[in-house]
Amino acid sequence: RGLGGKGKGAGGWPMGVVENPVYVMLKTTEFSSADVDQVLKERDPDPELAQWLLQDLAKARKLEALMQVHSWMQDKRMEMNIRFYTSLITALFRTKQAKGAIEVFKAMQTGEVEPDVLLYTLMISSLTRARQPEKAVKIFEQMLESKTQPNEFTYSAIINTYIQMFQWDKAVDTFQDMQNAGVVPDSYTYNAAINAYAKWGKVNKAVTLLGQMQKDNLKPDTVTYTSLITAAEENKAYAEAEAIFQDMQKAGVEPSVVTYTAMISVYGKQKQPDKAFAILARMQNEGVEPNTITYNALISACERSAAWDKAVSVFDLMRTKGMEPTYVTYHSVISAYHKAGDTAMAQRLFNQMQDARIKADFIYANGNLEYTRDRTERNDTDRPRRSSLRRENEWDQLRNQ
Repeated sequence: RGLGGKGKGAGGWPMGVVENPVYVMLKTTEFSSADVDQVLKERDPDPELAQWLLQDLAKARKLEALMQVHSWMQDKRMEMNIRFYTSLITALFRTKQAKGAIEVFKAMQTGEVEPDVLLYTLMISSLTRARQPEKAVKIFEQMLESKTQPNEFTYSAIINTYIQMFQWDKAVDTFQDMQNAGVVPDSYTYNAAINAYAKWGKVNKAVTLLGQMQKDNLKPDTVTYTSLITAAEENKAYAEAEAIFQDMQKAGVEPSVVTYTAMISVYGKQKQPDKAFAILARMQNEGVEPNTITYNALISACERSAAWDKAVSVFDLMRTKGMEPTYVTYHSVISAYHKAGDTAMAQRLFNQMQDARIKADFIYANGNLEYTRDRTERNDTDRPRRSSLRRENEWDQLRNQ
């Protein structure tokens, strides 16, 4: 909402709303719930006020006050329409009350208020973010049964749901279903489908979809290119990854920390540590801050190339920056020290890892590095799933940019 306007007060509120005491309380940092409750009880039914209160309390994540408004509406026998329920459910998800949101969604339908496409999409995307993808799928199935036509945002949401469930085939089938239904994909939907193909390990089909996206006059963004580069890296298509990275630069699309990290891994696996360090220098020059996974990839690149001293220097840099080493960090550095012949330091780091209660699949004792399970027991179908889990949090951050 814009500021001002005919008949509007601050923040776009109607003048009558701006002047009431509830508005004044909401504009303060701290307010008494008892006071809000008292003010509401003294007011006559006011659907317009209720609507604005629900929307703004949802944005402010003030769940307790929002529930008071809801109770006030029920006490005053005000009709709850789809907009009221949408604001209430939004607030519940924003305050991590997924169970409460589902209960309200069910109660709404009991009260004969039918969800619209916006609310269905909200439920699907929010349940997926809440790591409850199975429930999101049930909502989508209910949506189809109700004959409510999904839009491009709905399809993007459910494709990402299937990706979270590692059901790549259902994700790409849903993209095809969308087109069959006459819904035109937007850049977000294309990104979701490309990401599904990428994590499925089908790099060529992901690249083909990129071409289709460009033919539809949609510009690939950071998420698009990063999905492709990561897929190529994980499937050992290193030349393809480098080509995509070059195309990304020609298109003027800025790489993210995930993109740069994937490229460091590409050069690391090709035993080209100098190029990996060049990527690190470039990302720092561009103002992109390396994270733990970036440094892990760089340490691994050094360890693969027998550049033990460089691996140790990167580890020291990590600790200087206050970053907590992970299992991957410790494994790579311990391996580097072990291969360099510094068994005392390798043992010290292994002891530190144990003190930090970091689980490991290896034991270091008496100058010997022994694995507690067969590290070669990993088939092709496991690889995309494992890599997806490794980068899942970073992908969430990237999509939210």
